[in-house]
Amino acid sequence: MRRYPNKAFTILELLVAMALLVAMMAISGMVFKMAVDAHRRADATGQVTRKLRAIVNQLDADFRGLNEQAEMTMVWVPVPMDAQGNALPLTTPPASVHHYGRFDRVVFFANGNFQSYSPQPPSNPDQIIPVSVPTLVRNTSKLVQGDMALICYMPANNSAGTAAKDQSPRTRILARSQHILASDRELVGDPDPTTGLTYPLYVNPTLSTGNLATAFSPSFIQRFEYINLSILQWLYMDRLNQMSNKGLVLSRMTGVSIWNGNATGGGLSVDPRAVDPLNKNIHMLLCEGVGEFSIQSWHNGQQRWYPDIIRNSDGSIAGMDFFFTGNQLNSKWLSWSPSLAGMGSDFSADPTMGGIGRALKFTFTLYDSHGVFKNGKTFTHIIYLK
Repeated sequence: MRRYPNKAFTILELLVAMALLVAMMAISGMVFKMAVDAHRRADATGQVTRKLRAIVNQLDADFRGLNEQAEMTMVWVPVPMDAQGNALPLTTPPASVHHYGRFDRVVFFANGNFQSYSPQPPSNPDQIIPVSVPTLVRNTSKLVQGDMALICYMPANNSAGTAAKDQSPRTRILARSQHILASDRELVGDPDPTTGLTYPLYVNPTLSTGNLATAFSPSFIQRFEYINLSILQWLYMDRLNQMSNKGLVLSRMTGVSIWNGNATGGGLSVDPRAVDPLNKNIHMLLCEGVGEFSIQSWHNGQQRWYPDIIRNSDGSIAGMDFFFTGNQLNSKWLSWSPSLAGMGSDFSADPTMGGIGRALKFTFTLYDSHGVFKNGKTFTHIIYLK
């Protein structure tokens, strides 16, 4: 009988096969990782794009209805930042600052078709609705509607009161509030701290009386979505020498002292937890993951965007549009009003001459939730004023 030798793999063949297998697994792993990274990057890009679209669309809608007969107030807040976008002390030497982040804010009146997100409560239902009507009906809140609102954009404080600059860049929230102008005597003001009673917000159109400055408190701004007066009443406050009251309202809304108003406890605040329809400040939540938010106006005289931070070759900022008190960098603000002496007739005047400028440039840095874009993505959007 003819014998055949036993067939088997040699050691060399096994080693070659194992090497090929390892190489194929490594290549497959690389391809899989590339596919996962591409998917994560695509998802992150989609997130950032949706955020960009939401912010731009809302800005366009609000400024399309810009009311040129009332104030616009811009507040510019520069903050020294490190390379990761975290805030440094305001006294940090310029040479040690990676860049200056912006946490700006803007307040203006806009025309449109506005409705409150949540029902707002009446003040004294027993006096407005007959007692014979069931209590449940008498205490029913109502949606507030109006054709004009006081709009504010700013990086929000969180529910603990922590300023946006002191939060993680990825968790910062861009807030937008709308307080509908509603001359409605049913609507309540904030409870008086002494009596505990509530009063409708109002400004007397002929006398220098009213409770707007005392009732429009930071807590009222957070809780309610209206301001109980007309645009004519607001503008008439100038003639009544109530600019300090306006300053108080704007200071409480922005968290920065305007016309020497007390800004303690002010600024829009948004709870970073999951959105709850019962949360009264849901109307302020615009977009999460907005690391920085900058507003600039076009300076006709100097043909540039204003204000800006100009870094010299040695790292100094002597040519910047902001200023220091001692060694601390300060905020800056500009409030334009058609009724103030020396102001221009429209928003197109030079900022240095008292106007806003003919265009606004918004710059914001957006982060995705997965941390794919470590330093975020920065975008600009220009809005031309009427």
